[in-house]
Amino acid sequence: MRRPSAAAYVRRVDLVEVRPQVHMFRFRIGQAYLWRDGADLTLIDAGDITSAAAIEDGVRAPGHTPGSIALHLPRHGVLFTGDAVASVERVMLGVFNVDRAEAAATFRRLAALVPRTVCFGHGDPLTEDAAAMMEAAANGG
Repeated sequence: MRRPSAAAYVRRVDLVEVRPQVHMFRFRIGQAYLWRDGADLTLIDAGDITSAAAIEDGVRAPGHTPGSIALHLPRHGVLFTGDAVASVERVMLGVFNVDRAEAAATFRRLAALVPRTVCFGHGDPLTEDAAAMMEAAANGG
């Protein structure tokens, strides 16, 4: 059986460790994440439905687009919000939403998951007080 292989070239400055299992690739606009589970690696392009199937069930996160998802790994306390929530200078509702009211409801549902680490489609991840910061921002704080 032939194992697939791939070469990737990433400058050190573009790869940031969020926590030991999660690394973030920074791009000019947005980012993607690399999840390590033992010897397995999965690339998570924030909110990509194919990534959700590779890790765990996705969480419906409509509002930004009707089919938006987030990825929640409750056993690890990690939430990947995709474009539903952003962290650009502060934690906030993502911009350019098809349905702003539905996006706000999604934000509150994601905050209620009480994650320890939150990785966004745009902005720096939360690694400390993540649940409290998500809840405060989701409720207008």
